[in-house]
Amino acid sequence: NTGAISAWKQGATGKGITVAVVDSGIEKDHPDLGVNISAASTDIIAGRNELIGEDRHGVRVASVIAAPFNDFGTVGIAYNSTLLSIRADISDCEEEDDDVCFRSSDLANAITYAVNNGAKIINLSLGGDTPMGTRFETALANAIAQGAIFAIASGNESEANPGWPGRYASDPRFSGGIIVVGAHDVANQMADFSNKAGVSQAWYLSAPGVRVVVDC
Repeated sequence: NTGAISAWKQGATGKGITVAVVDSGIEKDHPDLGVNISAASTDIIAGRNELIGEDRHGVRVASVIAAPFNDFGTVGIAYNSTLLSIRADISDCEEEDDDVCFRSSDLANAITYAVNNGAKIINLSLGGDTPMGTRFETALANAIAQGAIFAIASGNESEANPGWPGRYASDPRFSGGIIVVGAHDVANQMADFSNKAGVSQAWYLSAPGVRVVVDC
């Protein structure tokens, strides 16, 4: 239970809020999400100009956030919010098992683009094993200084601590600007794949993340 219905009854539907989804992109004419997608949505990779590739992870994340209340598909937590899709994935990955991956420099550019285009919430459902570097950290700090709040995945490696960049939640430089998010199941038990709160427990929330209906 997310408590979303209680929030909706109090008027918290996401109306007037832009949520940036930095991920693998969303097609502008998606039959369920299209009505909520910002015209400023972009592909941050220079020269590519493709709003979505073969991987649909970004669409699935966006469904959870802002699928509209329209008697079709699923309903997002903030179903009246505006989705600013920023595609940042690449296919030239160092890990053989990864179909898509992200460069910290592209993520830094995506964060800056999100803030410059009015995003109040920036979602990063991605992660890795090491810190992201100075350029990313500067973009992160600048965004937080301008009032943006980040929701960042803790990771899916069954580890005791969040991966990066989620672990920045416990870095004093970014205090209060990041929520690092784990996953639980319908019985409110932590998903076996989810990274735990660990060092970031003061800034960690868990949300439904098992058998969630998305991308209808």
